[in-house]
Amino acid sequence: MTGQTELSYSTVFEAHQDGYPCCRIPSLVVSREGTLLAFCEGRQSRSDHAQHDIIVKRSQDGGRSWGSATGVASEGADSLNDPSAGVEQRTGNIVATRLYGALDAGQIINPALVENQIIGQMIQATSRT
Repeated sequence: MTGQTELSYSTVFEAHQDGYPCCRIPSLVVSREGTLLAFCEGRQSRSDHAQHDIIVKRSQDGGRSWGSATGVASEGADSLNDPSAGVEQRTGNIVATRLYGALDAGQIINPALVENQIIGQMIQATSRT
């Protein structure tokens, strides 16, 4: 097969490594210099509503090897979800986003359901911009 590039695969985040029993929701950006930055939720459990930190790993060889995980954001026992990052075109800065929401809904019977609905709507709204 002439002219075709062979694909190779590597595991970036693996459970029970780098101090996290579970890693979910990865995202990847490439810096201007070609460095790969992989972000994900570093979870203390498999639950969607537990302690999650946002962590990042770096590869400077096209993804063949990866450095150790580094914490980017933490809110203690609270959950940080769905990391997203991009490269600012003008400066080349890597921008990792965080989204906060507040709601006054009166008496809530099922807080987890309300939280899931709000988070889902926030993600949909910001993905359209």
